[in-house]
Amino acid sequence: MAKAIPDFEPFIVYGNDTSSSSIATRWKKWLQRFNNLMVAMDISAKKRKRALLIHLAGSQVYDIFDTFTAEQKGSEDDFDTAVKSLTTYFEPKKNTEYEIYKFRQASQRHDEKLDSYHTRLRHLASTCEFADMDREIKTQIVQTCTSQQLRRKALRTEMTLQQLLDQGRAYELSHQQAQEMENNNTESVNQMKTAATRNYFSKNFNSQRQGPRQESTKLCYFCSKPYPHPGVCPAKGKTCRLCVKLNHFAVACRSSPQKQQHRHHESDKRQTVKYVNEEIASDNTSEHSESDEYTFMVQDTDENTKHPMVNLRIQNLAKVKFIIDTGATVNLLEEKDFEALKPEITLQHSSINIYPYKSDKPLRVLGKFTATVESRKRIDAAEFFVVSNNGRLGGSLLSYNTAKHLGLIAITNAVDTAKNTTVSCNVAIPEELFNGVGKLKDHK
Repeated sequence: MAKAIPDFEPFIVYGNDTSSSSIATRWKKWLQRFNNLMVAMDISAKKRKRALLIHLAGSQVYDIFDTFTAEQKGSEDDFDTAVKSLTTYFEPKKNTEYEIYKFRQASQRHDEKLDSYHTRLRHLASTCEFADMDREIKTQIVQTCTSQQLRRKALRTEMTLQQLLDQGRAYELSHQQAQEMENNNTESVNQMKTAATRNYFSKNFNSQRQGPRQESTKLCYFCSKPYPHPGVCPAKGKTCRLCVKLNHFAVACRSSPQKQQHRHHESDKRQTVKYVNEEIASDNTSEHSESDEYTFMVQDTDENTKHPMVNLRIQNLAKVKFIIDTGATVNLLEEKDFEALKPEITLQHSSINIYPYKSDKPLRVLGKFTATVESRKRIDAAEFFVVSNNGRLGGSLLSYNTAKHLGLIAITNAVDTAKNTTVSCNVAIPEELFNGVGKLKDHK
């Protein structure tokens, strides 16, 4: 009784997903699969094998075989002649050099595991006719893998392909485990910071309700009044009479006298500095909501002003260009920069409000996340707020604290010089000492 023939993929001679330069090697591979099927089906009759060869090879191969001469086709039971004629037809179209070129151009993708990359290289090498395939694959992995640690290890120690793969798997596993531990530690630190912040604001709010607060020893940088304020700083929106800048009083002006005089005459050339103003969140929301945190207002800068820029790697995924903003207390990431971190990093919901300067319309906050950020010197865990692209920020912003922790900025304390003082003498001197003619000792 005849056995049912299972589904078998036909040989594609020409198609959108095939290369004409690899027809010979692909035909050789297809023919090997066909012979394995014949063994599995226990089909040994050459007449039947010849018929199945022409049928299972598909319509494209059938049309080619139909153009052969009777001598090329052979008899109905001549399986070997049919195979030889088809192989000869495909052989001239073989281009080994191009297949080797494609193999050399391969490189490991950022999100690709080492085992997957090895499988892809072995598939490409199957059409290159290498004398030592394992050696060629090993060399390609060492040169193009994403792990610098694995590359250095392979250059220090002579290893086989299997040893290289085992070492690479160990590095990938240790990196994944370390990343999970670092993420858990970051979440614990964030929870402690959030609890401490809530306790701080809850304590101050309760003290305000119970009675008048004690006189503060700190003075506001902008108005020189006791800080913190019960509400918004009185200097907000006001113009200094000395330097003609916004948001501080003359009594708190830090400009030098020469600059103050110059700005009186050229007030139209005044410059603004980007900074982040703080406002205490309102108390009308839940005690556990994010309104217990600060809300921030971002002031834009003069377009001609150049600010320090830095490229930082986030979560070892991608590099992002930041503007270092020493006045900012939060890290802002534009949506276009966040796209490079997907899908490894997902956003958490955030109800914080971020306002541009002189605007009551907040920026659209898409969410927040916590990740490691790395500079050339240090690595730190930081919280980032992702905002939609609207052109009002000028780029992603790096806060003062994060820049300081990464060793990007250093604050030098100013030393105040003592002013000249007048000392009054209160010692009583007898009046007769100032009258008459003085005398020298031992002289009359």
